Amino acid sequence: AELLRTRYLQGLHQRRAGDLEAAIATLSAVEAASTRRLGEVALPTQYARNFLARALNEAGQSPRAQELMEATLAAQRRTQGEDHRATLLSMVTLGEILLGECGDETDALRLDSARSCFERAIAGRRRVLGETHPGTLTAKQQLARTLYQQGARAEGIALLETVVRDFEQLHDPSQPEAIDARRALLELYRREGRAGE
Repeated sequence: AELLRTRYLQGLHQRRAGDLEAAIATLSAVEAASTRRLGEVALPTQYARNFLARALNEAGQSPRAQELMEATLAAQRRTQGEDHRATLLSMVTLGEILLGECGDETDALRLDSARSCFERAIAGRRRVLGETHPGTLTAKQQLARTLYQQGARAEGIALLETVVRDFEQLHDPSQPEAIDARRALLELYRREGRAGE
């Protein structure tokens, strides 16, 4: 079990370092070993699948990532329910995959599906973690991006401004999540011609 955890952490590090090919290989091996040893519904298996899907998506293999997350999320809903932390993480991951597939183009069905994932994750994270937990704020950030892409630009920017303010007032503003939220807000400002704000 300790070797499996070490390999899992290695895969996460490889992904963060941008070595997606190595991360995919490592996390695939961890997911397969965890499934054999612990079963499909074991938390280590689910987390390995979640981060494998993220690495696949970042490597441009979004159809495979989406398929993996849809299957994982369906199993989690059946076995753990909507409010389990792993289920909530999978909702956000699936939403991010769907949102990433849209790019700058308007794909209404994918955007609606991504929005639904984020809204459900936010509702669950509010109940489980609280309104201003970094996980809840991160899901709100993704919802804000989705709203913006759906054409609700003012609503998306307003929500993202709230997320950035909450990160800065309630958490360490140097957290990666806080930095990501600020970057996302600056990007939306740039798109709106408000780059100086």
